[in-house]
Amino acid sequence: MDPSGWWMSEKLDGARAFWDHQSKVLWSRQGKQFSVPDFFIDKFPSVNLDGELWSQRGKFQEILGVLNSKDPERWKTLKFCVFDSPLHETVIEKRIEYLEKLFSSVESPYLSYLSLTKCTGKEHLLQFLNEIDGLGGEGVIIREPGSLYEVGRSNTLLKAKKYEDMEVKFIGITTKPNYHAYICMTPQGKRCIVNTTLSDWKHPPPKDTVITVRYSGYWASGSPRYPYFHRLRPDLSWEDVLNNFQTQ
Repeated sequence: MDPSGWWMSEKLDGARAFWDHQSKVLWSRQGKQFSVPDFFIDKFPSVNLDGELWSQRGKFQEILGVLNSKDPERWKTLKFCVFDSPLHETVIEKRIEYLEKLFSSVESPYLSYLSLTKCTGKEHLLQFLNEIDGLGGEGVIIREPGSLYEVGRSNTLLKAKKYEDMEVKFIGITTKPNYHAYICMTPQGKRCIVNTTLSDWKHPPPKDTVITVRYSGYWASGSPRYPYFHRLRPDLSWEDVLNNFQTQ
């Protein structure tokens, strides 16, 4: 596809969240309420917002630790990075214009706007992706020009990465000498062997834990090629993974 005219932004490696200004609640993608300290949302605007709870690149596990912590002080390390306005039923360009104006007067230290850049073509997208990758980022999100806000996955919102990843269910570890790997199950019901470090192999997660693996395409059998362990996903249940897969 030609990405010319599409809107690019960094894909943040955090926890997706939705700000409901009427109930003053931050909801997770799975519809669970985050236990947010009052000081964090004190100066949030009276408008619904879609974004990501984030701190910095490569800190996904630390971010989850904050969200599961009972220490409100730890929330001072996070920001709610906003990239869309769900209730504005208009095209992306109008929503960008609205958010830029809104954030010109926002005073909360825990709120920021993730700006979008108009893509001029494939080379521009690749250059932007390389910049994000060089900074340790996860990838790039591109949004179709003229698109409306949609809940869930959409052909008007795509990811660009240097690798592919998926969530799988941990079943057990291999017992072959000098071979360190996890035995896992994909959402498609395919068994796969996931390469790990010796340390991860010696300290596996509990059975049925959801983990993220990175891989390079698929074999003819439908199993991911050369998968390797990336991280744990304690924020997801296997039911969440299957529900997300079925809506793709």
